[in-house]
Amino acid sequence: MTIRYGINIDVVSSRFDSCPNIEDLYLTPERRSQVSHTETLTMERGIELLGLAVGIGNLRAAALHKRLGYLDTGPGEFGINLGYTDAEGGLQSWEERCGCLIRPLGDYEPH
Repeated sequence: MTIRYGINIDVVSSRFDSCPNIEDLYLTPERRSQVSHTETLTMERGIELLGLAVGIGNLRAAALHKRLGYLDTGPGEFGINLGYTDAEGGLQSWEERCGCLIRPLGDYEPH
């Protein structure tokens, strides 16, 4: 799991200042406690919001995160460009359509 402090999703950063973003998240059932550990570490740094992008077609992940207290930020779909270098050295890239969820931490009330 990667956490980027200083969110780089334009539709979110225009509404929420200083919101770190969880990236590259895949959790097996035995690793789900890492999300709450990440939230604790984020609060200890004095940050009140934690965001993550969820693929539009990934309904199970969106439902799980909403049960954990993540809220839809409302800006609608946006694209994230992803890529990697394959075993032959070629660049593989694609765009994923996502929605962004925000988790208020501690006593923070989003406005």
